[in-house]
Amino acid sequence: MLPSETNQELWIRPTPWAMLRELQRLIKRGELTRTPRLGDRTPGQPKGYRIGRQVILRLLDSHGRQQLSRHVAVTDLIVRRLQELMETDLTGCGPAYRTWGDVQRALALFEKRPVLPHEPVTIVAFTYHPLPTAEVPS
Repeated sequence: MLPSETNQELWIRPTPWAMLRELQRLIKRGELTRTPRLGDRTPGQPKGYRIGRQVILRLLDSHGRQQLSRHVAVTDLIVRRLQELMETDLTGCGPAYRTWGDVQRALALFEKRPVLPHEPVTIVAFTYHPLPTAEVPS
């Protein structure tokens, strides 16, 4: 198996700027269509994705418990230095990600370290697949 074939999930977690209920609403409506990831996530990288690959999008609560999952297909991978992200790159990431500074703040929270402006970031774009959805009751 190639390294690019190993990443079969996209985990979405709430932040102080994107609450769980808001993320649930965006996912249920199919409005969350992109998510930022620290580093180069293109095929051939250890945590890479392949365009056209079906993956499972998992919405986790603040304790890491799954609240919702959907099958999605990766449609695009945009790799830029954090400071070079454009507003158009972030369309579909949700209201918590309007600027590269917003992405920096969230990634630093998840990584538990400062994320520098020159570090690479991948925007993973996806579409929802009509396979069954699993929800965990609230």
